[in-house]
Amino acid sequence: MADAGAQTASFAGTAESLAPARDFLRRYLTDAGWPGSDLDAVIALGEIIQNVVRHGFHGGRTEGTITITVEILNDRLVVLVEDIAPPSLQLGWSGAGRRPHEGGLGLGIARRIASKIDFQPVENGNRALLEFLPE
Repeated sequence: MADAGAQTASFAGTAESLAPARDFLRRYLTDAGWPGSDLDAVIALGEIIQNVVRHGFHGGRTEGTITITVEILNDRLVVLVEDIAPPSLQLGWSGAGRRPHEGGLGLGIARRIASKIDFQPVENGNRALLEFLPE
């Protein structure tokens, strides 16, 4: 599979942006002819965005933007999610002790689906890098 050029889109930091962000990724994967599971990538992206909206933008009550860049490099799908929420350290994140209906499962799901996930606080927000291997 040939490398596909990067595409970027930005979305409001609200729950209503989840479906358009997923659609953006699906269209990219279809156009690029990605041989992996688009459903896996879409689910993992959705979990990351939900956490940004819920925790970074306080359920969408705080104004903010989520920018997604997708690219196929060296036969890997690379998804970069950047937000302008207050920087957050991964050490403070935990779903431990929560009941399933209270949340806390999303990052575990995303980690099982993606071949690699890296989270970093940056100067003006946060960055999540997800990588997926083709099937």
